[in-house]
Amino acid sequence: MLLEALVDAPAYLNGYAVVPLVDALLEQGMAEGAAMSFVIAGGVSSIPAALAVWALVKPRVFAAYLGIALPGAVLAGFAWGTIA
Repeated sequence: MLLEALVDAPAYLNGYAVVPLVDALLEQGMAEGAAMSFVIAGGVSSIPAALAVWALVKPRVFAAYLGIALPGAVLAGFAWGTIA
C-alpha cells in the first residue's frame, strides 16, 4: 500500500479517470486495500492538487498537508484491506 500511495502521488487522476484504471488493476489482482490507497493518494497529492495547495499556504502547512495525506492514504488502505 505504501508503494501504491507513492506511485500514484504525482499522477493526475481525477474522479473519471481513476475508476476504470483501478477496476483494471483490481481485475489483474491488486489488493482492495492497495486500490483504496491508490485512489486517495491520487486525489490528495496529484501534481495539480499539490500546486493549488502550495499556492495558497505556507511551506510548513504544505509539508503538514502531505505529511498527513500520504500516511492517511496508506492507513486507509490498510484499514480497508482488513475489513474488506
